[in-house]
Amino acid sequence: TDVLISSYSVSASGGSAPGESMSLSYSKIVADLQGADKTNKNGQNMKVGYDLTTGKPQ
Repeated sequence: TDVLISSYSVSASGGSAPGESMSLSYSKIVADLQGADKTNKNGQNMKVGYDLTTGKPQ
């Protein structure tokens, strides 16, 4: 999948260690989700995603 670093920054204040922040932009993303029922046992698995280049769900 195509990915672009859309922002990056480094910050620090007072004698603390510096921190980094990075944002990534994707053209397509898919997530595999593990469901659970009310008793926290394995439930139904789901696969969800979206393709920004085609404007369609995956």
